[in-house]
This record gives sequence, structure tokens and C-alpha cells, in this order.
Amino acid sequence: MLRRYAAGERDFSKTRLRGIMLDMTDLKDINLSGADLSGADLTYSGIMKSNFTKAILDGAKMGGEGGVIEDSCFDKASLRGATFIMASIGHTTMRDAVLDGTSFGGDYFFSDLDLTGASLKGSDFILPEYIPPGGGRIILPDGRILGSNSSRV
Repeated sequence: MLRRYAAGERDFSKTRLRGIMLDMTDLKDINLSGADLSGADLTYSGIMKSNFTKAILDGAKMGGEGGVIEDSCFDKASLRGATFIMASIGHTTMRDAVLDGTSFGGDYFFSDLDLTGASLKGSDFILPEYIPPGGGRIILPDGRILGSNSSRV
């Protein structure tokens, strides 16, 4: 897969990639919608402008120092038991995603994150007490908006 990606291929939708090691990988403009990446290691990776719609990322590890998730779509993805380590997530949607049992490790940064309809049962997600002006916004699963701009994404 990495050779095909390096050669310019970007569509890996519905591909079975269970347990693949993608740590420290640049995953820009990749389509992994419907792909099975359960147990995948994505730590320290740059996930930018990528599509993970309906992807299976159960048990995946993401984030890490220098790892970023930006301008990406995880709508209807399954992230059960995933771990976000020092995650920096910006301009990303996780609408109707299943984040049950997900660990955020307590050290994360969100900017413009849409969690509308997402399930966070048993996760350690903690709402920030304050989002500074210009710090973006978070749309919660119930549609409430936290942050500097009260309009929807």
C-alpha cells in the first residue's frame, strides 16, 4: 500500500489493512473510506485532507508528538477502543462516528471538531472548560456548540 501511495495512488477505499503499521507516515489526500484499519498504528502520522468515512479503526493508535489530524473526515467511522495520544485534531468531522471506549489520554487539542451524533460511551473524552477566542469550536454529539463561533460547520 505504501509503495502504491508513494507512486501517486490515493484511493484505498474498502481495502483490508488490519494491523498495518502506518506510524510516522504522511497520509495526505488519501481515501480510506470503508477500509478496515482495525489495530492500525497511525502514531506520529500526518493525516491531512483524508477521507475515513465508514472506515473501521477499532483499536487504532493515532496522534503522538508531531502527529496531526487535520481537514479530514471520519463520519460514520468505527473507532471503538482507539487511542489518541497527544492528539491535535483540527477542522475534522466525526459525525455519527462510534468512539465508544476511546482513550484521549488527557493531553489533546481540538479545533473545529464536529462530533454531531457521535457515540462516546465509555470513552475518557473530557470537554474543555474554555475555548479561547479564535481557538475554534467543538460541535458536541447533541448538537451543542462550544467555542468562539456559534454557527454550524
